[in-house]
Amino acid sequence: MRCTRCGSEFPYDGRPCCPYCGRAFTPDEIMNETNPGQVPTRRRRKKKHTFLRFLLVLCILCLVFVLGLGSILFNALFPSGNGNMKDTQVAASVREQTFSTPLRKELGGSYTPEEKDFLFIDSSRMMGYVDHVILVVFKSGVSDQEVKRVAALAGGELIGCIDGLDEFQIRVTASGEEALNELCSRIWKEPSVSCAMLDRVGRMSFDASADFGLEEYMPDDPWNTYGDAFWAPALDFFTNLPVKWSMIFQGGNNWWQEVIGAPSAWAYSSEYSQVSVGIIDGGFDTGHEDLNITVVNADANRRTISEVQNSDADARGELNHGTHVAGIIGATRGNSRGINGILSCPYQLYGYAVRNANYDTTNQTMEEYDRLLAQGCRVINKSRGYCWKRNGVSYISNGRPTDDHFQVYPDSVWDDEGKNAALIILTLLDKCGNTEGYPDSFLLVNSAGNDEVDAIYNGVVCSVTTSIADAEAAAFKGSRKHSGQDVMDSIIVVGAVKRNKSYGHYQYRFSGLSLNPLQLLVTSRNKKLELTDFSNFGNQVTVCAPGDDIYSTYGTQSGNYKAESGTSMASPIVAASAAQVWALNTSMTAGEVKRALVSTAASGVKAGSSQDSRAEYGMVNLKDAVESILLSRGSISRPRTDGDLKKMIQYFLEEQAQNQENDIESMSAGLLPLLEAGKFLEFLTLGFQIWFRLIYRLLFLILQLILYLWIEI
Repeated sequence: MRCTRCGSEFPYDGRPCCPYCGRAFTPDEIMNETNPGQVPTRRRRKKKHTFLRFLLVLCILCLVFVLGLGSILFNALFPSGNGNMKDTQVAASVREQTFSTPLRKELGGSYTPEEKDFLFIDSSRMMGYVDHVILVVFKSGVSDQEVKRVAALAGGELIGCIDGLDEFQIRVTASGEEALNELCSRIWKEPSVSCAMLDRVGRMSFDASADFGLEEYMPDDPWNTYGDAFWAPALDFFTNLPVKWSMIFQGGNNWWQEVIGAPSAWAYSSEYSQVSVGIIDGGFDTGHEDLNITVVNADANRRTISEVQNSDADARGELNHGTHVAGIIGATRGNSRGINGILSCPYQLYGYAVRNANYDTTNQTMEEYDRLLAQGCRVINKSRGYCWKRNGVSYISNGRPTDDHFQVYPDSVWDDEGKNAALIILTLLDKCGNTEGYPDSFLLVNSAGNDEVDAIYNGVVCSVTTSIADAEAAAFKGSRKHSGQDVMDSIIVVGAVKRNKSYGHYQYRFSGLSLNPLQLLVTSRNKKLELTDFSNFGNQVTVCAPGDDIYSTYGTQSGNYKAESGTSMASPIVAASAAQVWALNTSMTAGEVKRALVSTAASGVKAGSSQDSRAEYGMVNLKDAVESILLSRGSISRPRTDGDLKKMIQYFLEEQAQNQENDIESMSAGLLPLLEAGKFLEFLTLGFQIWFRLIYRLLFLILQLILYLWIEI
């Protein structure tokens, strides 16, 4: 045979290579030599499927990425409590009433009028005044002799006082609204008097009708509906899906906390200081397993509890209502039972049990606020107002309330309501900083009412307009000058937002690719948000909050927990949100806190009534309100992405891509030293790692491009 390399000829003797040059014979050459005449078969060259291998590696990388991302997103969608979130409530003690002068000690506090002394201006006994009584607020530091002189000038006798406010109640001989108003105008001219007014009366009722990393902030309270029965967990699982918490799938009994972004606000636990919150309501179940509230007038509250135990239905309603409102604000968190309130900052919870749940007088309202402000409460919630739908009859004509003879109340009635409320606020503001325990400023949060009328007809602070506030501020003669804006900054009136349901959860509006019912692309609030069909409305409404199907604490004898609806439920949500924002910086004014809530409220809440001429309202957004404060002072660089999966994925991809880029840069710096040192194996190993990260970086760039097209197109 002949060697194709060196050309030598030699007989084949079975050796595998040329004896002269050492070239190895091919299988075909050997076959031709051993089997002459046979046509050689050409062996097909084995192809190297480089592209397929690369594609396989890329698929594996994608699978790893998707599994990792899926795990993170699952935790973001369904964070669950780990039991480490403890209650932030601080033990509270009541600052007892003290009397600064012998006269005040002799009077012994505020008087309580009897209903027989009420004179009503309408046939339905809704509104009126206490006859033969005027209320006089003196400037700070007034002497007992001066108080007695003014009382004698009014031709009356002193019957009570609110010491911290320098307010005295005087029984006079004058009778009738006109005569009492004339007497107040004369007394107001005295240099020592800040203001004088009638003790107006109103029949009041409770405004209730039928991301990443959030896991550690979720309390472990079960939020169950079905108690301790053995089948309860299964029912709760299916009726409250998703279980516990989700900022994307906002359902279950705690939907109202999720929709205002409360879980995201809880993530900033290190930023909060302590605040005190007050609640004015019918009564509070102080023995409830999930509620720790300090009642400033404990005797009145004990009487209510005693009446409940004696099967008094009215007292049970008052106790249930107050307990429900209190739970929304500050139910104990992280105790593995019941629910948790909105507040996660260090807080103290104070209650004032209304002695007469049927009527509020000007003096009583002033005393309620004074007692709670004296405990240091910056925010006070009151879920009470006028009721224009009684016993199945609607006393409303052309959008305005009427008496039992369906006579429309004149505008002067609501002017009087607003004037008295403005004077109460001016009196309280005048004592801020001068009275022991008082905060520098305060927010009075009130429900808008449940009669589907303008909220101005809900009375008290709801009836204070800007023009009334300006006029009364100009006339008020306190120790310090306050403007009408100061009055308006101290008031928040709250409407109720309906709970819309889609596949069992709160609805959202989507942009980009819609995956409904998966509801994965959350970028803005639902454009179908609207007020409930019972909520009062109008320009007096400052902001709205969920007020439909709100699950909270309830009286022990009435089941412990229950869902209720009403602006009574929306109001404490806003009150708690205001307190949480204030806890970020207790040196903020009430106006700054109010503006933070209003400016960040989710827009687009539509009217629930055909009579409402207002285009839209804003719904409180605790997450955005808290983050607006933190962003303004540089505590955070950007908001959390909880509740918006597109942004969550976007930030995740950006963070991972940046990490890969940083790794590539740092690893590349070590290549040249290895090569110079002759460490070729280490050089190749490091080069392969850099190549792997470049491929991974390319993958992230592709995914970012896809996400950009997904969001923007």
